[in-house]
Amino acid sequence: MLEVEMKFPVVDPAETKMQLKQLGFHADRTEHEVDRYYNAPDRDFVQTDEALRIRQIGENGYLTYKGPKRGSQGKVRKEHEVELTTGSAARMHQILLDLRYIPSIEVRKNRTRYFHTVQKDVTISWDEVEGLGTFIELELLVPESDKAEALTCIQSLAQSLGLEREERRAYLELKLKQSP
Repeated sequence: MLEVEMKFPVVDPAETKMQLKQLGFHADRTEHEVDRYYNAPDRDFVQTDEALRIRQIGENGYLTYKGPKRGSQGKVRKEHEVELTTGSAARMHQILLDLRYIPSIEVRKNRTRYFHTVQKDVTISWDEVEGLGTFIELELLVPESDKAEALTCIQSLAQSLGLEREERRAYLELKLKQSP
C-alpha cells in the first residue's frame, strides 16, 4: 500500500475547525502518541529519506517503516505497519537495539482524528506536536495504481479547507532541524 498524505501547519485553528465541521467532519477521539525513530546501522535514513519508528499509544504499539517520498507534491511513500501486542513495544525497542539500530529522536503529539460519515476512506488528523505547533494531515492509504486519484482527492479537500502552505517534511525532519 502507498500512503498519500498532505500536511499543513494550522494558521487559524478556530477557522480550520469550523471548515471541517461545515464539510461534515467530526472529531472522534484524541490520543497521546509517542513516536520513537531509529536509524539503521548500515545507512543513514535521513540521507535515504526513509523512516523506522515505534509508535506508542497507551499500551498499544506499532512498528512502521516508511520508504522514500515519491514525486514533488504531497507525501507519497510506501508504508508497512505492524501492530505489536499489548505491552510489546519495549521488547521491540530492545530487538532493534540488539540489531544495532540507533534511537534517533522522539516526537510527542496529541492527535485528534476526524471522521466523515460519507468520506470514510480519508483520514484527517489534527496534531498538536510538542515543540513544533499544530498541523492537520489529510491521508489516504491506496494501492499503487490509485496514487494520482488519491493525491487529487486530498488536494481538493485541502482547497475546500482553505489550506494553502503544504509542509512536506515529516515531524521527524522538523525535529531534527531544531536539534543542535
